[in-house]
Amino acid sequence: MSTGDTSPQPPTVEKDNLETKKDNLETKNDELETKATYGTLWAARAQVVGTVIAALAFLVAIYVAYQGQLTIRTNNQNAERQSQDSQQAAAVTAIESGSAQGAALGMVLLGENTVDRVMRQSQTGESATEVYNDYNGALQIIAGYLANVNKSYETCPINAPCFGLGWGPPTPAIDTTDAANQIELLLNNKMESEVTALKAGQPSGITLSGGELAAQQLPNVNFGWILDSLVGTDLRGANLSFTQWSQNSDLSNSYLQCSDLQGAVFQGANLTGADLRGANIQGADFRGAKIEGALVAPLYGIPKWPGPLGNIATLPVKEWNQSACLANSRFWDHPNTGTGTGTGTGTGSGGQSASTGNGR
Repeated sequence: MSTGDTSPQPPTVEKDNLETKKDNLETKNDELETKATYGTLWAARAQVVGTVIAALAFLVAIYVAYQGQLTIRTNNQNAERQSQDSQQAAAVTAIESGSAQGAALGMVLLGENTVDRVMRQSQTGESATEVYNDYNGALQIIAGYLANVNKSYETCPINAPCFGLGWGPPTPAIDTTDAANQIELLLNNKMESEVTALKAGQPSGITLSGGELAAQQLPNVNFGWILDSLVGTDLRGANLSFTQWSQNSDLSNSYLQCSDLQGAVFQGANLTGADLRGANIQGADFRGAKIEGALVAPLYGIPKWPGPLGNIATLPVKEWNQSACLANSRFWDHPNTGTGTGTGTGTGSGGQSASTGNGR
């Protein structure tokens, strides 16, 4: 054998070489698999990051839109409150203009403005205290106007075609009619509920004492939830049907001749010395009312009297004629007619009193 020949390798060495190559291949495969796994993981992470970024961008867009909407809403609220303030100022100016027509328009505008403020308080963002003050202020302005306007009886000649407290056929003017309508609007049960819900206080009440509300339409008004003074107020021929009164209500010495009181609740009210002659009292509730010295004859309909007055005779309600009653001077209370009763100096008997059976 020559020296350049390679000696055959033993079988053991060849086996070892094959195993080494096999291990090298497996190592490479593991490396490839690891790289593939890392690639998949990074791709998944990148997808998650992309999704998060997209979500964040969406949330940012929503936030920006929300802030924009808040700005618009705030601007709209400010604009609406400014508009309401302008309307309120215009209404007060019209009421104080000295013109009956201007005052009438001002009353309507003030009433509607006040109701709008109360009903839209949550939309306009105006505070409950501000809305309450607006409501209370409007109530005082309108009531004050009614209590002090159209006192023509102070200069009206006797037998002239005018009327005054307790006498003459009432002919309400347009301004007092519109003012009374706004009182009805501001004191209805819906407004009571809304104003009470503000939890900003109790309205300070209204004073209509000595005012002329004759022949006005005030049905269903809830006077009982606030303090109200109607001492000596002319309510002859007024529609006060189904009104509510309470211990907060002072109607002493008021003129209620020929008024429509059917279904009204006077429990706790002060009717001392009031003139009820010719009134329709069908279904009215006087239980618990102070009614000493009130004139109560003739009356029409069947009411609920306090126990001691249960024997007061009344006429059938079907015989009640309000127009004829208002035109009947026997029910007037004027110091110069010779038929007055009550606070005047007339000589008429005036009818039955709730306490003595004599005149007022």
